[in-house]
Amino acid sequence: TQRAFLNGKLGLEQAEAVADLIHARSAKAVDAANQQLSGSLGAYVKEFRQQIIDATAMIELELDFIEEDVEFANKEQLQQLLQDVKTAIHRLLESYEAGRLVKDGIKTVLIGRPNAGKSTLLNALVGTDRAIVTDIAGTTRDTVDVEWNHGGLLFRLIDTAGLRETEDRVEAEGVRRSQAAVKEADVIVYLRDLNEPFTTEEMSELEDLQASATDTPFLCIGTQYDRLTKTEQQVHDEHAISEENDWSSIEDQHISAATGEGLKELKDRIKEVAMSQTHFDGDSLLVTSSRHRDALEKTLNHVEAALNGLMSGLTGDFLAIDLRAALQSLGTITGEITNEDILDSIFSRFCIGK
Repeated sequence: TQRAFLNGKLGLEQAEAVADLIHARSAKAVDAANQQLSGSLGAYVKEFRQQIIDATAMIELELDFIEEDVEFANKEQLQQLLQDVKTAIHRLLESYEAGRLVKDGIKTVLIGRPNAGKSTLLNALVGTDRAIVTDIAGTTRDTVDVEWNHGGLLFRLIDTAGLRETEDRVEAEGVRRSQAAVKEADVIVYLRDLNEPFTTEEMSELEDLQASATDTPFLCIGTQYDRLTKTEQQVHDEHAISEENDWSSIEDQHISAATGEGLKELKDRIKEVAMSQTHFDGDSLLVTSSRHRDALEKTLNHVEAALNGLMSGLTGDFLAIDLRAALQSLGTITGEITNEDILDSIFSRFCIGK
């Protein structure tokens, strides 16, 4: 693959896609890698890179004839071109969050009080007894990470220690790690045993959790629904709110991991909320590499600087500085501009054994 890049048969972003294809762990990740390998991203980047090259050439040509006061670049057309490039870069950057989730997996944290059914749900989702389940509160003392595929996407399920005050130093450390996991989550699933009273204290804990991750999709799931009496199930299903902090007023869904009730709907719901805040329609271009994102952000900054300079009447020599810097950043994506450190970092990912 490296020889193919060095001989001009592949763009650098295509070479990276080969590595992504090797390491893909879900159908969607394979699709994203194949899309990049096909050259779609490189062709799109080269298209508006060429527009910047043409604009830069016109500006620099004016600098060569500055004494003749000749104007080669139409300022209105140049402004529109830079605005179009800015829009195109924004569109690619907006796809990165979806690309990251597709490539790296969706970190889904299962959290709640002890014996809320977190480990049971994790086992039910992955179809194996991956986490230890007992009726002893505090069985899970550390986070347990398991990969799970659903709907073509990779989910990284994280079972956490039950949230409660404890004198046990080991369990307390587990609770601290649970709270840390919440801050790094892509989706948070809060579980509560429907057979236990929903106290003001738990409501306060839940609100604190939500406040610590305001931009993260948050699902409130009632568990062990099968253990409710018929009357209790009826009251629950009707969302009969008897007090201000009644659970039924905030619950998104109820399940029973023992009987499987609601599990299919929960799987689909997790996928839906995970992708709801991203610009992902399954067909549009995806930026999956943090290297590409960083290069695009640098390009965007330079394009915006050039656009602002153009609108404020800066001379062509200052505009050309930002436009050349934008070209430099864009060129690192496809490999027109590169260095040995970047190549070593990229192709080291291909070392997967003899």
